[in-house]
Amino acid sequence: MRTKLTAVLTALSLLITPLSPAITIASAAEEAMVISTDGLELIKELEGFSSEAYQSGGQWYIGYGTGCEEADYPDGITQDEAEELLLEALDDMGNTLSAWLEEYEVTPTQAQFDALLSFTYNLGEGWMTEDCSLVDLLTGSSDSWTDIDLVNALGVWCHADGAVNSVLVQRRLREACLFLYEDYTGESTEAFVSVTLDAGDGTVEQDIVFYERGATLGVLPSAERAGYELTGWQTEDGRLWAEDDIVQEDLAVSALWEAAETAVPLFSDVSEEDWFYSYVQELGQAGVVAGYPDGTFGPYDPVTLGTALALILCSAGYEDQEMTGSHWASGYLELALSLGILEGIGEETLDDSASRLLIAQMAAKTWNLSASQASSPFSDTTDGFVTSLYEAGIVQGSYGADGSLIYQPDSAISRAEITVILSRMLEWQEAANLDETEAEQTEQEEPEQIAYGSYLVDVLEDVPVNSYDADAFYQEDGRIYYESDTVETRTGIDVSVYQGDIDWAAVKNDRIDFAIIRLGFRGYGESGSMNLDRNFTANLEGAIAAGLDVGSTFSPRLLQWKRRLRRRNLSSNIWMDMI
Repeated sequence: MRTKLTAVLTALSLLITPLSPAITIASAAEEAMVISTDGLELIKELEGFSSEAYQSGGQWYIGYGTGCEEADYPDGITQDEAEELLLEALDDMGNTLSAWLEEYEVTPTQAQFDALLSFTYNLGEGWMTEDCSLVDLLTGSSDSWTDIDLVNALGVWCHADGAVNSVLVQRRLREACLFLYEDYTGESTEAFVSVTLDAGDGTVEQDIVFYERGATLGVLPSAERAGYELTGWQTEDGRLWAEDDIVQEDLAVSALWEAAETAVPLFSDVSEEDWFYSYVQELGQAGVVAGYPDGTFGPYDPVTLGTALALILCSAGYEDQEMTGSHWASGYLELALSLGILEGIGEETLDDSASRLLIAQMAAKTWNLSASQASSPFSDTTDGFVTSLYEAGIVQGSYGADGSLIYQPDSAISRAEITVILSRMLEWQEAANLDETEAEQTEQEEPEQIAYGSYLVDVLEDVPVNSYDADAFYQEDGRIYYESDTVETRTGIDVSVYQGDIDWAAVKNDRIDFAIIRLGFRGYGESGSMNLDRNFTANLEGAIAAGLDVGSTFSPRLLQWKRRLRRRNLSSNIWMDMI
């Protein structure tokens, strides 16, 4: 498939608070979907009409962006003829898109299909690859995602001649809002803004990022330049960008570089090209890890259990341990056994290689990380401690031959790998301590305003604080519970069209007492159109028939409430009714 773009950027998913996907994964449609009338008009609007053939990116087009040869239409074409050509092209491309969706068992709404067809007509079929974040979102490889994730997954495909193209930026926003909100008018694009990054003589991992209008910028993509360090990003008016800046309009920022001091590698067999270089260098300079007498580090050498114990315990703040037995690491073993980090291990195992699974379990327990109850991201282990380290960004795994994420739990861990884990554990602990300090300061300051999503809300002094005991909340099997002798609780769920067809009998049997059912939502823009949730009636009747108590919501702001729960690692589809 030929494309009008001469360069595109591989889409990268941002790490943002996840929501439930806005598509259903179900049995595929029996026949190919076709463009709707509104979808056709949108594509005509976005493409624009040309009665004469024109060239773009080495390819000739005519009418509403239909491919042709230079001499195909010497007398030009009319708008009716152009529409006929467009329909033929969309019919062929729609069949291809439908087949792809069917292969992955993805059933989109009509508006979502129109959005994807417009995107594919403009870009070509090259996005349908496994390394594309949009594919991850559509096929369910990404378990959950937010509106802004989808905007970014579509939006990064906005380049022409190797640079961000403002026309394509607006088109991607139109397509994203059509996918998310069934908005054929484009009014809801005002809810989003973009930040374009210019790395100058360096390279940036992603040169455009989309935000919800009014959100804080947070951490922008990193940039690299040989011999230089990135010191920040500067706006066009000379201001230095800060993470807590609120973005209200499209921005362009440029990188600020400072010549880097050349660091001399500590070990002869570790160079700057190695992925683990910065970790080994940093911990080596801090005296946490050391090399061999010949000046090497042996990054690929396996780590013994004794060495691993000493490294993990000392990095967590425990003092050096004297020998309590015949082995040099016997004191560390005794300490680990007393702390419950290890069980049933004797001195005879201290010189054995430490497996990646054992290291993960020891590290998590040492740093008081409990085993996660979430599904494991790895296909070769379900260990909760490994999952906890993954959720904290401490272990990442690798991809197996079948494309699945693997941890290789039974493999021996290398000296380089354990150094990386230690370094990330220290960074994680530092961040956790910082968050705790900031929370304490915020509590002491008693601010007159609190943050709600991207807004600041006045504190109402005459409204009493709720009397619930924060320590009484606990999470089990993915649900939130409240243990109290004085408060009665019930468990419920909130649902909308995005949960698809629901087996309400199964919901009732899963110890759910009530359901909050979305009645509808208000659209974006000045008109603020009122929209009925397509599954409201079916959900209401099904819940009542199953014997559940029901309530309803009508507010797009419910999504912000969900995001706040997600930031606290709480389930966003389980409600608790305090009686």
